[in-house]
Amino acid sequence: MRTNCWQIKTFNEDHTCPREDRNRAANRNWVCIKLVKKVRKYPNFRHCEATTYFRTRFDLTLNKNSISRALMDARSVVYGDNGYEKFEVHGHPTNHVVDLGKRLCTCQFWMLTSHLHCYSIPCVHACGALSQVNKPLEDFCHFWLTMESYRKTYNHHINPISGQPLWEHAEECNRPHASKIKRKLGK
Repeated sequence: MRTNCWQIKTFNEDHTCPREDRNRAANRNWVCIKLVKKVRKYPNFRHCEATTYFRTRFDLTLNKNSISRALMDARSVVYGDNGYEKFEVHGHPTNHVVDLGKRLCTCQFWMLTSHLHCYSIPCVHACGALSQVNKPLEDFCHFWLTMESYRKTYNHHINPISGQPLWEHAEECNRPHASKIKRKLGK
């Protein structure tokens, strides 16, 4: 038996089931990732704004402690580290990352000069990062390459010698003589 009838249904997008795990899925990293975009756009993003953002956008109610930790993590991602050791130096034609703590730069010049752990000259990008945080360049060079070492090296007086045209000519002296050539027997 075949019937020819149609039924029209509409889809209701509202959830009727209770969501029990809505706070369990929101771990610290997930909250931090969601806050990074907001902190980049709004640098003074506050706790109350973050609470409202998660409540309206994701229907999440987070406590103040988890939001403050996530905001701290998001700001460290956006602004960098607290020790001012990692920098991104913008230049022509490429940008470079400088890590003052490890004494490395992505241009690899600083790493090349310090491969023996005795000679290290900071590259131009590292010098720019050092000037940004007002750290002395001498703290990042080897002691042999500082002005203090140069002054200690040349502190003593060195007496000059007169040039070769002013030398005395010695007629009678023991000059080395070539040894006599001995022929081998049978040749």
